[in-house]
Amino acid sequence: MIRKLLTLVVVLAVAAGVVIEVGSPVWTKTELGGAASDAAIAGAHEYFASHDVDAATKAASDAAAFRGAHLDELTFASDGQVHVTVSRRAKSYFLYKYSRFKAWYDVRASAAATPQ
Repeated sequence: MIRKLLTLVVVLAVAAGVVIEVGSPVWTKTELGGAASDAAIAGAHEYFASHDVDAATKAASDAAAFRGAHLDELTFASDGQVHVTVSRRAKSYFLYKYSRFKAWYDVRASAAATPQ
């Protein structure tokens, strides 16, 4: 009886570890979507207010950093939209050590906003 219970506990622990390891990039991608949106809105708002590219970049970078992301790219379209790309490495306890899986854990998200 104890052996079966111990086996069940080990199997559940391994299953939970797999779910956490594989689900981490998915969860990070969801979080980055919000960070990218916030960064795009902040950059668009600052650019509309000041017409200063450096100030808009700093506002977008600060908004991304507030949500735990890094601003990778910020571009201004001719139609007034601000496009941003943010990134963050998803947590991994095991798979990130292998080069085949690194791209899965280096998560990026993009968003665009127009000045309001």
